Amino acid sequence: MDKYFPALVTLIVGIGTIIVNIFVSRKLLNFNKETLVKQLENQLRIKQIEIKSANNIKNRHDWMNQFRDTSSEYISCLSTLYVKINDNSITLAKLMYLNSKLQLLLHPEREFEEEALKLFGKLTETVFLRFDKSATEVVKIVQDDHKRLIVLCRNILDKNWQKINNNE
Repeated sequence: MDKYFPALVTLIVGIGTIIVNIFVSRKLLNFNKETLVKQLENQLRIKQIEIKSANNIKNRHDWMNQFRDTSSEYISCLSTLYVKINDNSITLAKLMYLNSKLQLLLHPEREFEEEALKLFGKLTETVFLRFDKSATEVVKIVQDDHKRLIVLCRNILDKNWQKINNNE
């Protein structure tokens, strides 16, 4: 037995080493698997956030373009009515359509938008009630509102542009 004792100890140590290596390898494999799953979940979450952010930016950009086009068309239509002596029912109908569209595009509780909504309504009302006044009187009445409306529209667009840049 003394003769085989060193070989037996070596065999036991070798088998023990193999068992420990298998155990450590399985633990390491499970740890790597869990780490990989967490990394994939994090990457998926990040991609979802990026897609949502890109979609929000696109939607806000589309809204801004629609608001810009509608408000500029409204202001142009309004100016046309002030200059003309005879009323133009097509232009009046278009003005009402644009006013309604702007009422739906804007939210009355947001900064600048509440005042813009009031001015769009006031200017539209003034056009429809102007027929008892001369064109020069109407222009004087709405000139300041007209300028203020342009400033408000720029502020609304600027505020939304800042939100796009801040990824809000």
